[in-house]
Amino acid sequence: MDEDFVNFLEDFCDFLNAQEATIAKLKAQIAKLVGAATPGVGDVEKFPWKPFKEGHRAGWIFADLPEVKDLLKAIKAQPNQKLRLGEYEYKISYGKGKTFISRYPIK
Repeated sequence: MDEDFVNFLEDFCDFLNAQEATIAKLKAQIAKLVGAATPGVGDVEKFPWKPFKEGHRAGWIFADLPEVKDLLKAIKAQPNQKLRLGEYEYKISYGKGKTFISRYPIK
C-alpha cells in the first residue's frame, strides 16, 4: 500500500477519534441542559438515592419524600410516565404497597 495513503488513513482515524470525544462531551452538556430546563424538580442529585446494586448508577427512592414531590408530578405529567432528566430516565415503580421513583442511566 502507498505510504502516503497509509499516513492519510492514520491521520483520518485520529481525526475521527477526536470528533467522537467531542460528540460525547456535547451529549453530556446537552443532557445537563435538558435537566436544568425541567422546572420545579430540584437538584435530583442531592436526593437520597439508593443504588439497586452496589457500584451501579441505577437507583430508587421512596416517592413519598417531600423533596421528590415535584419530580413525581413531572414524571406523572409525561405521556408514558417516564422523564428524561440530565443523564437519567426516571419512572414510577410500585412494590410491597409502596411507591418508588426509579432512575436508570440513559444509554
